[in-house]
Parts: sequence; structure tokens; C-alpha cells
Amino acid sequence: MLNKHKWLIWDSLTVTQLAAVIQSTAVSDEDNPLTSNDERDLLRDELCDISDTLSSFGLQIPLILVVQCDSARYAAWHKIAGDQDWIRGAFCIQPFDKSRLAGTGIRDIDNWVRMLTDSDGTHASSYSLKSITDAEYAEHLRTQVAREKNLLAKSLAEAIIGAIVEPEPLTVSSPIGEGPIQSVVMRWVQNNVLATSQDHTSASANGNTHGEKE
Repeated sequence: MLNKHKWLIWDSLTVTQLAAVIQSTAVSDEDNPLTSNDERDLLRDELCDISDTLSSFGLQIPLILVVQCDSARYAAWHKIAGDQDWIRGAFCIQPFDKSRLAGTGIRDIDNWVRMLTDSDGTHASSYSLKSITDAEYAEHLRTQVAREKNLLAKSLAEAIIGAIVEPEPLTVSSPIGEGPIQSVVMRWVQNNVLATSQDHTSASANGNTHGEKE
């Protein structure tokens, strides 16, 4: 489940013992050129999340984003792939233009992905990828939260889901740098953790006072 990006469309993810390769298709968007730092940051964060997820399953393997593009977009993607300042070694990008590889024997992007992963010779797992909306993501979270037995954890999750679906508007008095979800979490902590702790402390103090009077 991935966020939508103005630069590309997610297609598939192939995972083998050699590498994890994300296959995608470049799209043109004149309103959001490939020089957009915000879009770079979003793309980097998404890919790092995928890498962290694979790592949590014990898969310490290279992550490669293969971007199928036409000749007009190839130069821009090639430039992005070589810009290590924002990638910082977390993954690599390989733009794919069939016309440029016509003489190498590589037939298409699927053939190129199989070569990168050696999926023909090793155990491979392939997944279809798609972009989802915040509402769809929230609905998926609800199905997971429904199985949660810890009531405190469940109430926190439900509060976060509510902030995703219907975020509260920030006001002038809102702390700088605090987003809707962070605001909800801080309020939940105040109401369910700090307030409860204070109640217990007060009750304990009152109990000690009564004991002394007796």
C-alpha cells in the first residue's frame, strides 16, 4: 500500500535472495517537474519504509527502483538516479528506456527485472503494488485494530485513524510543527496517560492522609 506520486505509477515488487526490485512507470506532470524537492523527499521516505519493512523480515538486500520511461523523460530520471545527495545509499534508481537497450538483448522491462533479481534461478516472491487514498488506508487499519485486545492501544489507534480520515484544522494557537495526527496523539496521552497517572497519585495521597488521621 503506497502513496500516490506525481512522478510515477507503482507496478510491482519482486523479492529474491539477491535483491528487491520495484517496477514502476514514469508519468509526465508539468505542474510538478522532476526538480521538486518535496516530491523527492516523499519518494525517498516511501522507498526507505519499504527497505525497513524488508529488513524487519530479515531481508538485508539491495533495493532497486526501476522506472520505465520514454526517451523524453529518460535524461531527467538518469540525472535523479545519479544524485546521491538525497538517496544517500539507501537504494538505487535505474531508468529503463527500451530503445536505449535494443542492442543488448534485453527485450523489455520484465526481462531486465528478472536479470537483476535472478528470479528464474532463485526463489522469488512477486507482489502487485497500487496507490491508495487516506480513506482506504484508514479502512485497512480499522480491520487490523478490530483484533487488538489491549483497550488502551485500541483507543490510541482509533484516535489516529480518525485524524487520518478527518484531520482537525490547525489554528493560530497550534504549536509550530505539530500536525493533526501529532495533535491527536498528544491529546490522547494527556487524557489517557497523564490524567490517569495524576488521578492515581491523588488517590494514593488521600489514602495516606486518611491513614495518618486514623
